[in-house]
Amino acid sequence: MNYWEMDVTFKDGKRRKSAQVAVQGWKDGKIVRERFFYNPN
Repeated sequence: MNYWEMDVTFKDGKRRKSAQVAVQGWKDGKIVRERFFYNPN
């Protein structure tokens, strides 16, 4: 599982924060599935 937060400021000065989680399934050392969950607030 990977988790990260983003804080982005656009050229027009607007700002957006969001967080995202990626849940991964592994087999033989390789990712065989991946699902993303995020909260755009």
